[in-house]
Amino acid sequence: MLLLMALLGCDPTIMDVSGSIGGKSFTPMSAYYGGPYIAFFNVEIDCKEMYWIEKIYRNGEAPYDRNLEALQINFNDSDVVTGTYSTGGEAPIRSSYLNITTDGFEVVTSTDGLLTVDDVDGEFATGTFNLTYGEDVMDGTFMIPFCTNLVH
Repeated sequence: MLLLMALLGCDPTIMDVSGSIGGKSFTPMSAYYGGPYIAFFNVEIDCKEMYWIEKIYRNGEAPYDRNLEALQINFNDSDVVTGTYSTGGEAPIRSSYLNITTDGFEVVTSTDGLLTVDDVDGEFATGTFNLTYGEDVMDGTFMIPFCTNLVH
């Protein structure tokens, strides 16, 4: 099916995300998966620019020199694999909302939630998520392309 869509020139990327963080809605324009990462961005960003993605961030100095927001999900001990995962307790995944501006850098880590990865085939990953950040919730479905620059 993916091959047919590629031959027809259709972009099979799906990012149906809704919710907000701190009362601010988040609408992704691009997204990728690779290595232990799934990442959604509110700006168009190329796979080549994924070198700055890390598992752990600290508020303060921005890890990247472009204003953007990102919703990032990390697998703690493996690459992205199929299954259903919780962010609670001793979770196998961690989710963070990143807000990078010229004035600073803020990280909000999810307090609870679920990620279901339905398929990972080396070209695309598909699944759903429902993540809680304090009082805020982000949920969505995705079919996003592989990015080799996330394998680091």
